[in-house]
Amino acid sequence: MDIFYLLHSGIMATVLTKGVSWLTYKGVCIEHMNNLGCRLMNYLELFLLSSRININVMQSILCSVNSTVGRSWEISARVLSCGFSACLLIGAIQSLFITPLFNMWLVHDRFFCSPDPLWDKSLVMFARVHNTLFCQGLIQACVTVILNLTMIPIFRRIRYALQCVILIQSSKCEVFDSLNGIYRRLRRFRRRARITMWHTTTLAILRIFRSIMHFYAHQPVYSPRKETQVEDKCVWIVYLQAYVDLFTLAEFILISWHIGWFLLWSRDVRRWCITSFAKLFCNNRDLLGLLAYSLQNCRPDVRPFDQLSVRSKHEREMETFTILRGLTEEIPAKCGLQATRWLMKRNDLPFVLSVIRTRFQRIMEEDREKSAKNRVPRGSLKSVSTHWYL
Repeated sequence: MDIFYLLHSGIMATVLTKGVSWLTYKGVCIEHMNNLGCRLMNYLELFLLSSRININVMQSILCSVNSTVGRSWEISARVLSCGFSACLLIGAIQSLFITPLFNMWLVHDRFFCSPDPLWDKSLVMFARVHNTLFCQGLIQACVTVILNLTMIPIFRRIRYALQCVILIQSSKCEVFDSLNGIYRRLRRFRRRARITMWHTTTLAILRIFRSIMHFYAHQPVYSPRKETQVEDKCVWIVYLQAYVDLFTLAEFILISWHIGWFLLWSRDVRRWCITSFAKLFCNNRDLLGLLAYSLQNCRPDVRPFDQLSVRSKHEREMETFTILRGLTEEIPAKCGLQATRWLMKRNDLPFVLSVIRTRFQRIMEEDREKSAKNRVPRGSLKSVSTHWYL
C-alpha cells in the first residue's frame, strides 16, 4: 500500500502536475480533465489514505495484543491476511460514501475537484467532516497514538526482564538454554515492536496535522465571502494547500525510510550497503568497527552471553578489576583465599562469575610464577596487582 500511495500521490498527483512544470514542460492533471477523472483520482487517493491509516491501526492493535510477556504468541499468516483484507474493505467503503459528491467546479478563477456546493449544505458538510475524520484518518490516528502510549510501560517491563535474564545466563544448563530462548524471543519482539511503534506513531501524528490542515485549507472554497489575509483568494487557497502538500511530503519521506529499513534486513542488500559505505569512507577502521558493533547488536540470533563478548575488552576487564579490588579491600586475606578456592572448584557458575573465575585463574598463575622468583605468598588476594588487565 505504501508503494501504491507513492505511485499515485507521489508521481501521478505531484510530479506530473507540479514537478514537470519546473522542467519547462506542461503538467498533466488527470483530475482536472473531466468529472470522471476528478472522481476517479479522488477515490483512489481517499482509498489509499483510508486503507493505510486503517492498516496502521491494525499494526498497533496486533502489537498491543502481542505485548504481554506471558501471552506472547506468533501471529499466523491467516490472521494477518484477514486483517489486511478487512482494512482494505473498510477503506473502500469509507471512500465510496463521498466520492459521488465530487465534481469539477470553478472558484476564484481556479478549477477545484471537491464536493460540489450545488448539493445541499448539510450534505457537503457531511462529506467534509467524513473526509477529515475517516478518510484522512483523524480518528484512526488518535486511536493509534493512544494504543502506543499504553505500550510504554510494557516496553519498560520487557527491558527489565531482559536485564534480569542476561545476568543469570549460562551455556551449559537446560534451564539457562530455556532462558536464552526467552531472551531471544523477547529481544526480537521488542525490536519489531519498537520499529512498528515509531512508524505508526509518526504516521499518526502527521495524519492528525494533515487532516486538520486539509479541512482548514478548503474553508475559503466553501466560504467565498470570508475575509482572508491576502486579497487574491486564489493565491490564499494555493498557499493553504501548500501546507497540506508539506505534510504529504513528510509522509513520503517516512514511507521511503520505512521501506529502506526493511530492505536492510536482506543479507545481500546489507552487504552491498556495507561495501559502499567502506568505499565511501576509504575503509576507515574506526567507522567500520562502529558499524560492525551496531550490526552485531541488531542481530536477532545472538545469544546473550555472546552479546557480552561484543562489548569492549578493556571495558569488561576494568569492571572485573573493580570487583576484585573491592574484594581485596573488604575481606581478609584468609577469607579471600577460601573464596578463591571455592570459585576454582565450581563448574556451574553464571557467565559473569565464570569470567571472574577465569581472571582469578590467570592471576593465580601469574602469582605462582612471581612467587618462584620473588618469594611472594601464593594465592593471596592481596598480591593482586593492577597490571593484569593490560
